[in-house]
Amino acid sequence: MCAGAHALVTKGRFHEASRTARRFHEASRTARRFDEAGRTARRFDVAALRRP
Repeated sequence: MCAGAHALVTKGRFHEASRTARRFHEASRTARRFDEAGRTARRFDVAALRRP
């Protein structure tokens, strides 16, 4: 296999890996958003409980 073709294959693999990494990053950002939403909901629950 010539060096150019090998470089293309390696580049493709890196591209796939970076796409997967971005997907993981977006998933973690979504999870953090859910976590913050849960915290906000808990704050509302606490406020509702404090209200007479």
